[in-house]
Amino acid sequence: MAMRARESHRAESETPQGAVLGMQEELFKTFEHSSQEWFARMRTEMDLWSELATKLATTKSAPEAFEAYRDCATQRMQMAMEDGRRIMEDCQRITQSLSNGLQKGRSDLAR
Repeated sequence: MAMRARESHRAESETPQGAVLGMQEELFKTFEHSSQEWFARMRTEMDLWSELATKLATTKSAPEAFEAYRDCATQRMQMAMEDGRRIMEDCQRITQSLSNGLQKGRSDLAR
């Protein structure tokens, strides 16, 4: 029975519809991975601003407050650079998933 299921799945993946389904599954996994990374990034930013609020609540002078702002702004700029890198990586993964799916679909149709 398991062998029939594998053969059925293999036959489905060799059809144009199966190739599209496979590409959709791969894209879904890619989007899910990216979504989890961005959610973690969002939590990091919330922590950054929360930490700033805590520091500002305990400052006793303007220079201390400026230092807290400066440190926060520095970290935020680093995070922005990482965001740009992450966006490029996400685009590359999505493009690669689409490319793989299209190549697989072409090779399946050629059979």
